[in-house]
Amino acid sequence: MNKILLFAIINFIIIENIWCEVRRDDQYPPPQLLAKWKPIHDVCVGRTGVSEDVIKRFSDGDEIFEDDKLKCYMDCLLQEKGFIMPDGKIDFVSLHESFNEDKEIHFTFIHMIRRCLYPGGEGCDRAYNMNVCFKKADPKHYFIV
Repeated sequence: MNKILLFAIINFIIIENIWCEVRRDDQYPPPQLLAKWKPIHDVCVGRTGVSEDVIKRFSDGDEIFEDDKLKCYMDCLLQEKGFIMPDGKIDFVSLHESFNEDKEIHFTFIHMIRRCLYPGGEGCDRAYNMNVCFKKADPKHYFIV
């Protein structure tokens, strides 16, 4: 009995580690999506002063950390794409529709949104809280443009 339990635990750990490995290859994140967001990325990097290294570390790394410039970069992306409603809340419908071109992103994003509808906070903190929630909901597929 103990051997079966040990075998099950080891298999769970192996499967969990494989599943949670961040996906980065020549097709993910989708190059066409990154190209589409590049002009807004550049505007928001310039506006907030966040470094490319900080963006990449949060996007691709295992660590979740706070950085005020990164938080405001995340908010800037939402603002520039028009995903903030007049009442200051995130327009998840419009945000989701912007990812309809790619089926994998579409379904992955539905999963993230369902878990993260109420990120809390305001402005930069709200955008950051949403991204933290997305990263926790699906660390394998999460990325920042």
